[in-house]
Amino acid sequence: MLRAFDDLSTPLVADACLRSGVPLRAAPAGIGAVTPGHRIVGRALPARHHGSVDVFLAAPTGTARNR
Repeated sequence: MLRAFDDLSTPLVADACLRSGVPLRAAPAGIGAVTPGHRIVGRALPARHHGSVDVFLAAPTGTARNR
């Protein structure tokens, strides 16, 4: 089913939502996929950065230490 919507742009989807009375929830223009060439679809939750990301970067390698 997603392939049927591959060629639809954000303005087309926004217009369809407005015309059909469906609430429009779209990300700001600067938001994009982490991997180039991929598309973003579905729900998202906001994240807020608090402090260092070293713990997250070290976790996959097992070098994170408890402090």
